[in-house]
Amino acid sequence: GGMAYHFVIGNGHGIPDGALVPGSRWIAGLPSAAGDDLRQDRATISICLVGEFNRKPPTPAQLQTLDELLDYLTGKIGPYPVRLHREIENSHRDCPGKHFPVHAMRLAYPL
Repeated sequence: GGMAYHFVIGNGHGIPDGALVPGSRWIAGLPSAAGDDLRQDRATISICLVGEFNRKPPTPAQLQTLDELLDYLTGKIGPYPVRLHREIENSHRDCPGKHFPVHAMRLAYPL
């Protein structure tokens, strides 16, 4: 079914740092396939930041692009809960990792 996410934000390895790549699911209006629960995937817009955030944090460019994308999506569809993989019911993942700035994200985008 192709890429599971609606959007990917590069880190400079394969995709330029901070570059936003819309996936075919976004373009075609298809549901996400990035979660562990298909019912939740239908109501999800999924975003992947490239990197292993248990080793090091996302780049400043990635975080800037993420913030701009979330602001854009909020403007288009209204307030929407922003959840991490590990916060989704039935998820067995620890994404996005211990070096992702969860506290800062929660200040900007509370659940």
